[in-house]
Amino acid sequence: MPSLLRFKVLRVLVLEECEFLAGGCRLEHVGKLVHLRYLGLFGTPIDELPREIGKLMYLQSLDVRESGIEELSPSVGELNKLMCLRASKGTRMLADVGKLTSLQELRLFSVDKVPNFFKDLGKLTELMVLEIHFDKMDERAHRALVKSLCNLRRIKTLEIYCDSVDIEEWPHHGGWEDWTPAPYEIRELTLSGMVLPRRLPWMAPSCVPHLSYLLFTAQVVEQQDLRILGGLPSLRCLYISSVDNCPLYTVLASDEFQNLRYLSTNIDIKCGEGALPMLHKLVCGASIGMEDIGLVPGSMPLLEKVTYWLNCKNCNGDEVEETEAKLRHATRIHPNSPALAIRRHNYKHTSSGTYKDQQQGLPRLIIQSLKRVIRDGGEVSATDEEPDDGGARKIARIVKEEAAAAPPMLKSCCSINKV
Repeated sequence: MPSLLRFKVLRVLVLEECEFLAGGCRLEHVGKLVHLRYLGLFGTPIDELPREIGKLMYLQSLDVRESGIEELSPSVGELNKLMCLRASKGTRMLADVGKLTSLQELRLFSVDKVPNFFKDLGKLTELMVLEIHFDKMDERAHRALVKSLCNLRRIKTLEIYCDSVDIEEWPHHGGWEDWTPAPYEIRELTLSGMVLPRRLPWMAPSCVPHLSYLLFTAQVVEQQDLRILGGLPSLRCLYISSVDNCPLYTVLASDEFQNLRYLSTNIDIKCGEGALPMLHKLVCGASIGMEDIGLVPGSMPLLEKVTYWLNCKNCNGDEVEETEAKLRHATRIHPNSPALAIRRHNYKHTSSGTYKDQQQGLPRLIIQSLKRVIRDGGEVSATDEEPDDGGARKIARIVKEEAAAAPPMLKSCCSINKV
């Protein structure tokens, strides 16, 4: 690559997914490009980001995702005109985030290792897009986060991820009710890897009519919560899990989830005729002995794929096979002939042909699948390996035609039954 000193009036420098024969790209003279507005290094191996980058007083956008840069030096905090900062897993922020008051988009990993991050976040009042990842969060940090969110009145896309693979380490802190987003502002909300006590009061049509994407886990989800969420007029994607057992819920045909394209939940869903008229993909729970199990011919006319997580607890092999046969039959006679997948949990096949419940906690397979689906938009597979979290992209952007099916919150062994 030619020396950057030859481009002294350069305003945009994009080196994305580049390969260099002599190792990583060196940016030792980037600090001399005083007119630079945009620096994009996505997917290009970079030896290091020089400290001189703090001299780029006009820089507005910095993208170092997938670049291998390990640290963003404290000098990044001097970029007071920076409006967009994107980093991925493996890149640690050393700069004072509170100084970057012009930021409108911020995407960072390991924010729990950044001193005072949750407190300083509240100073970034211009933020419209926020994606943060952490491994652990104590009660004090949680209170600081909620307090900071109260100051972000322009936020439209909010993604908060706990990256711990151990569900027992997922935060269960209360106090989320103290935060209410600005009316009519928020469009997308992801609260992944944490457990809310229940649906937040402002998750209702009167407060967030433009909300199109919603992902969260709650300790309890009741029928009334689903009815309220079903009234959100702009909702396209809903990924909702309940830790506690939930009663059967029937989606009404008249006015609930009229624009929903993707629904993924561990709750048993039973649809009435005319329900979910715009749905393309469905992931939901199913139980042995459930009456009228499976798809109803008059519902979900646009359905392309359905995945059932079949609870086999305390059931024998014949009961499981009979229920799966009903699910397959209901899918075959559906007018749109959607693809079908059945995944068993609480399932163990022994030599005697019986199915025994196993109480071994959340299996590693489910956690891996959940993290991969949420971040990379993939499908759940019976042979999932440890996912590559480098990209860490959220599942199913609303503008995409395809969205992945996130697995539900399951707390016992599972197996895959390909249909």
